[in-house]
Amino acid sequence: MKKPRRSLAMKRTGLFAFLFFLFSVSAFADGGLYFDIGLGLGFPYTEIGGVNFGDVLEAGTETQVGTDFSTKLGWGPIAGLPFYVGGEFNYIGHYMKSKPIKVGTVASNYDWIFASMIIGPTVIFYPIDMLQLSTSLGYAWTVNDSSFPPAADDLAGFTVSELPQGKGIGFNISVAADLGKRRHGCLLGVKFFFVSCKLENSDIKQETSVFDVFVKYRYRHKPGAKK
Repeated sequence: MKKPRRSLAMKRTGLFAFLFFLFSVSAFADGGLYFDIGLGLGFPYTEIGGVNFGDVLEAGTETQVGTDFSTKLGWGPIAGLPFYVGGEFNYIGHYMKSKPIKVGTVASNYDWIFASMIIGPTVIFYPIDMLQLSTSLGYAWTVNDSSFPPAADDLAGFTVSELPQGKGIGFNISVAADLGKRRHGCLLGVKFFFVSCKLENSDIKQETSVFDVFVKYRYRHKPGAKK
């Protein structure tokens, strides 16, 4: 009597799942913890509704700086290869200080912070032991702030004193020198961020990019390496 096809399919699926489990265990068995945390400073650019926000300010800007705080937590190497996988949290900010703007009878400098949080998966690769390549892609949301008074005019389609928040997607890529021969070390590198978020109650997008230089503490599991 022939066995039902459904029973054979279930057995094949079970065998495949078991083999995949064995492969996963062997691939991750020699791995260990990866962790880094650090700061960066660089060159920012923000568009709102396709317009460079700095150009919207008729008085111009006095100071602009990009900031970056990020941390990664992962596991590796994977299957004996110099790959680490995990998750990353990023804060990137575009700080802008205007030249004096006259509101009423008083001219003052005002501040804007176009900031975003990003959380998502990350992949880290070491083509050679002293060079790290990394990329992340994740969910993003804005945390904008401003000191501009509520009495000011609308700019770029919304009141700049009450910057709306938004949600979207962000990614980064980085290249860094790994300055540690053992498990503890330091990363010194460059990173590019891009974040695109749709602002609440509008069709306007806020897009921020930052190119920065960063420094990080790094812990990296290396099979056979001394602590």
